[in-house]
Amino acid sequence: MVVASFFTGSSFQRNEYNLTQWQTGFYGLELLLNVTNISLGIAVLFLARTLGAMYIINNIESEVIIARARRQAGANALVFVFFFIFFLVRILLQDGYAYDTASGGPLQPVSEKNKKESLCYFIIFLINYKLHKHGKISMLV
Repeated sequence: MVVASFFTGSSFQRNEYNLTQWQTGFYGLELLLNVTNISLGIAVLFLARTLGAMYIINNIESEVIIARARRQAGANALVFVFFFIFFLVRILLQDGYAYDTASGGPLQPVSEKNKKESLCYFIIFLINYKLHKHGKISMLV
């Protein structure tokens, strides 16, 4: 869930000596209450379970265990896809902010130009996801 905070942000401030000070009394525990952070945490959990089942499928020679691992890999992959897509939708629909290094001022809302540029990255991401998905399905069949 901490990795998800790279996308959702955290309430802390860093000074010129690189010392970090939390802006709330919870010292980062408020990240546990963010639905976006929780969804990525659950997605990573089920991705790890899927990859573990796929490892068993490739390295164990018992047909009974392989059959169970295939069922588990499929079920875990579905849960992973659900939470990961939920995370992506939340990230894509939230407001974006950027730090302007020229002025050194506070965070500014992301301009339309930056949003259009990020569309290219999103298309590349979808192509990568499709290739990744194809690899998982061919492994299970």
